[in-house]
Amino acid sequence: MQTALNQDGPPSGPSTPDGLQVSVDEVERTAERVLASKRLHERPFLQRLLPTRAARRPHCVHRFIRALDRVRASQPNRLSPEMLEEIRSSVEAVVGRLEDEIAAKRPGPKEGAMMATIIYKTTERYEGILAAADRENKPAERAPGRL
Repeated sequence: MQTALNQDGPPSGPSTPDGLQVSVDEVERTAERVLASKRLHERPFLQRLLPTRAARRPHCVHRFIRALDRVRASQPNRLSPEMLEEIRSSVEAVVGRLEDEIAAKRPGPKEGAMMATIIYKTTERYEGILAAADRENKPAERAPGRL
């Protein structure tokens, strides 16, 4: 029994889901906020004012890291090379800004450790996106463990 091909079905080639594009755009937007921020090492006013974490808005750098997490949690195998380049440039700009802030302001040990941790988390998220994109793009015949 033959069946007719469904012409209205999903495209056969890889395409970028709308949600993934939104996540990549959010990475870019939050990176711009980090770069526009004047002081990164000081605690936000709301953090000092409101005692509980749930009651205050997260810092712009933490929003950037969460945006990277959303990209990593979505379908990183569908990221186009252009999208990966956008993410890479955003990560490099944010990490560069944080490193410049450390060098220029010479924050105390607590603030310096916090910023170094943020740099580590940011690069870890980006490397996770790259690893997931690379791992999921490998053809099955070349995957480790296949004979």
